Amino acid sequence: MQLFRFERRQRFLQGHRVTTWKVDGLKIGQLICSDMWHPNLVMKLRGVDVLCVPIMTSVPHYNQTAYARWSWYCLAATRAKENVIPIVVSDNANGQWSEEYWTSGASSINDPSHRFLPEEGPHSRAQVVIKDGREGWIELYLDLAEVEEYRRYREEVGLLGTSD
Repeated sequence: MQLFRFERRQRFLQGHRVTTWKVDGLKIGQLICSDMWHPNLVMKLRGVDVLCVPIMTSVPHYNQTAYARWSWYCLAATRAKENVIPIVVSDNANGQWSEEYWTSGASSINDPSHRFLPEEGPHSRAQVVIKDGREGWIELYLDLAEVEEYRRYREEVGLLGTSD
């Protein structure tokens, strides 16, 4: 729905609605890439069990891939926490995909209900990633009852804003 300049130059078509579907009793939502940078679009999907976001990070120089990866990690973690939605981001592995562009490999799974322990730092159970954006796979057990409990807490204390 929201295109980056790069996508407009490539003549990508703009979507017009958020997408949801049911799989084995779970309500899955989907946004695509740059849609995640618009908080109002993520808010529209607060009722889903999991939000899936395919991306293809595109930066003009290899030396920008680490920055792009960390930007996506921070964005996904923030959107997951602020909306209390587990978010799965799938990116192409870090590497050159054209003469002009590199991808960052910013794949992650984000658990908004995880409560940090004092000894934890980035990439705890709250966010699982593939090291250095390489090829691979990641997994994380998400307890949807814990997610719902955290959602109720956020609503109760006024930390779950509205789209109004």
